[in-house]
Amino acid sequence: WLVGTQGANPRRLTTCAPSSCSGVAFSPRGDLLAYERREPGVAPEAPARMWLYDLASGASAPLFEDERIQGYDPRFSPDGSQVALYDTASQSIRVTALDTGESSLIGSQLGEVGAFSPDGESLVFPDIRAVGRQYFPELWLVRVDAPRRITALRGEAQEDFAPAWSPDGGTIAFASRRIDRTEGFASQLMLYDVESGTVEQLTDDTRYNQTAFVWHASGERLLVQRFELSGANAGPALWVYELATGEM
Repeated sequence: WLVGTQGANPRRLTTCAPSSCSGVAFSPRGDLLAYERREPGVAPEAPARMWLYDLASGASAPLFEDERIQGYDPRFSPDGSQVALYDTASQSIRVTALDTGESSLIGSQLGEVGAFSPDGESLVFPDIRAVGRQYFPELWLVRVDAPRRITALRGEAQEDFAPAWSPDGGTIAFASRRIDRTEGFASQLMLYDVESGTVEQLTDDTRYNQTAFVWHASGERLLVQRFELSGANAGPALWVYELATGEM
């Protein structure tokens, strides 16, 4: 369904029954929808075929002719020219150009698509790393047109997750905590400089998990979801971090 932000003029876009349609993503220009379509009897968490819906014409068709290409979590690149999804069969992030239909596969075991850079040329995503008998997420930065790993954002035994690109594409905010817990259980807000490869820790409050970051369009502040670890009935709260002053 499509509905105005104030709840006005709801209208149905597709009649999927007996199939199930979900997992919708808007293209940046607002002219296309990518969505997951599962056949009858397939569980909601199972892989699905990816479809595209054209809002101008009302036409809807599979993104791939090959029915074996299935996955979840579709995401458009910032310019709308590419769609990324997690391809369960190949255990890869599949990035497909809409004009040519050509795909790049980026291997990932964790099953998260990650985030496009503002220019659409790179992806940052979490993947699994083994240290002894422990497994934890670390972040990888890759070029979409050259599907190979460029560099891990952290070389130490850290859990790194929740990446978010700055509007200019020069910085990635992410959450991190040590797997040995020598600095507590809280994840802290970090900044990765894409050009220099340096990492800066912005918070060190062991009482709060810092995660789920969204940049302001100016690049001067971050919206941060914080969760108090000590409170028995604590819930998530939203805070704003000012980069110029370091104030939360």
